[in-house]
Amino acid sequence: MGAGASTVSHDDAKKYPQYQILGGDAKWAELKDDQDHLALDKIHDPYLAYGGRYAESKHEDDFVYVEFDNLPHFSADHTSVVGKVVTADMFERYKSLRTAKGYTFSNAIQAGVVSPHLTVGVTAGDEESFKLFPDLYHGVIKQVTGFDAKEQTQVAQQLHDHGLLFQHPAPNSLETSSGAARHWPLNRGVFASTNLDTVVWVNDRDHAFVIASDDTHADVLNTFARLTRATAKLEKHAKDHGSHVAWDDNLGFLAADPSNLGTGLKVSLTLHLTHFATHRDLLKTVAEGFELAVSDAPHGHIVISNHRRIGLTEVQLVQSVIDGVSRIIHYEEELAANHSVDQIREEFYRDLNTLSIKTIFVGPPGSGKGTQAPRIKNEYSLAHLSTGDMLRDAVAKGTELGQQAKSVMESGKLVSDELVAQIVSEAIQGDQCRHGFILDGFPRTANQAVLLDGLLGTANLPVHPPAAIDCVINLVVADELLIKRITGRLIHPPSGRSYNIYFNPPLKEGLDDITGEPLIKRGDDTEDKLRTRLEEFHEKTQPVLTHYASKVVDIPADGDMEAISGHIRNALNRIQNEKKGQVFHHYTQPAIAVHQPPAAEHHEHHAHKRQSSLRGSAQHTPRSARKDEHHDSHHAQPHSARKDEHHEQPHSSRKEEHAPAAH
Repeated sequence: MGAGASTVSHDDAKKYPQYQILGGDAKWAELKDDQDHLALDKIHDPYLAYGGRYAESKHEDDFVYVEFDNLPHFSADHTSVVGKVVTADMFERYKSLRTAKGYTFSNAIQAGVVSPHLTVGVTAGDEESFKLFPDLYHGVIKQVTGFDAKEQTQVAQQLHDHGLLFQHPAPNSLETSSGAARHWPLNRGVFASTNLDTVVWVNDRDHAFVIASDDTHADVLNTFARLTRATAKLEKHAKDHGSHVAWDDNLGFLAADPSNLGTGLKVSLTLHLTHFATHRDLLKTVAEGFELAVSDAPHGHIVISNHRRIGLTEVQLVQSVIDGVSRIIHYEEELAANHSVDQIREEFYRDLNTLSIKTIFVGPPGSGKGTQAPRIKNEYSLAHLSTGDMLRDAVAKGTELGQQAKSVMESGKLVSDELVAQIVSEAIQGDQCRHGFILDGFPRTANQAVLLDGLLGTANLPVHPPAAIDCVINLVVADELLIKRITGRLIHPPSGRSYNIYFNPPLKEGLDDITGEPLIKRGDDTEDKLRTRLEEFHEKTQPVLTHYASKVVDIPADGDMEAISGHIRNALNRIQNEKKGQVFHHYTQPAIAVHQPPAAEHHEHHAHKRQSSLRGSAQHTPRSARKDEHHDSHHAQPHSARKDEHHEQPHSSRKEEHAPAAH
């Protein structure tokens, strides 16, 4: 049926596929003429009616596609979806486009045009059609199924633009190297709220990764509330379905990446720091001083986030980021005012010195110094400096002071106060004392206290001189109770686990609960020796307490260990609040209060990330680095903590500060 033909022979007609479609031999016999030909005007073929022509192959000259030069007219008889979807604008945009295989927009819509009764009336000739004519197919899909494929595509692009869509794992990434990227991207997904302010990644590096953000108002309080609501629902859903969020009483929320253990909380801020950008070493030093991490973001921005996840509550973590970033903003403004790098570095060290906590733990044998010091040092990032440990370390390292101490001890003499003071001085000048220290076992005498004050005022400390002791934690316990604590003590030497026959007896008498191995009693844990040690302690220590009288905080140490820790925290928090008030000038008590840095146009937003792992899922996948969004807000408010986690509640900022919060 070539172009211009008015009749067709029976032999020619049978060559074309439409022969059977139009009725085959029966229809031919009905319509043929005496010459065994058929007049084409007797055939109702809509393809032919709209200008199309058939041929044995579409590559023959006689073959003609239906081609619409103008928007087809869709009458009331057209009930197909195509008539509801195709618009004049769409037709003009797509009419001249053609896929690599030659499929056109006219090809795609011709069925619905030539056959008005069809339900859909749209076809796709090849895979490229969906990319070349997306509005057509998205419109049809929405009309037929109610699913908005175009919106989903836009959401996916928005997720990608905001760094909220999974990235393909790199060949040398943690996920690929560990085997966690198997079968990528199967069984991964992103659930997002309509405005993308709350997103959950499923089967990324961990089974669930919750992100809450605020790009408009930078409201920390409400953003964190959203985050906790999302995680609470996640935990409830897991529990309702026989699973639970992986948690360890010691490690906190469990995660595939051990660096995310603890709260699993990450607070990220994206800043435009024009002057720090040219002094990256200084920025790194400052950030590390405030326990923050620095990384690059697109468009010349810098991401600041908390380095720690574990050892602090969520409230403390967020406040620490707010405090540290506010100070970075202050230094940036001073750089902009032509302060030199050396001046900024000097001010930074003065700030660290002010913020650092320098404390002495005093207590008789058995008062719990060895238990409390490790707890407190982790929470406040302090170095625990035990005199015995420092002496042994100096000897083991063979330092000049260590060799002198070794010689004295081998001769059977006591190490002099001056030598001990020098060893302490050497220790506190180490980087581990950047945020302060706990002295345990020194000073033991009034003379050692005087020596300590002198070395703090003159030593080249990492927190910059001058320095002074902030407080003396005095653990107060009645001697009779101490005698029971010490004489009842049993030790498992390989692990260091301790028991007490009065207060914490082993499950089986004389045996370790874990290994079943024998427990021992220290040779000097006798009542006579202990009473002698207590008398010596009181005689020598009282002058030390008198020397630091204005800084001594008496802590009742005869109760529960956690209660004792709480009393110590209260004392240190009061000191910390006073110190923050000196550095962060708008800081308000208690510890979680807001600092409002001076206004500047280049400081931008905060984002929270909370991560947890759900047991029972079979896959994990990589987590891409979050590319945080940007806006001009630079103030911050603290978040609230979930009540079921027993964290302290923050105080919001004073109303007169009118600070938009960072997310």
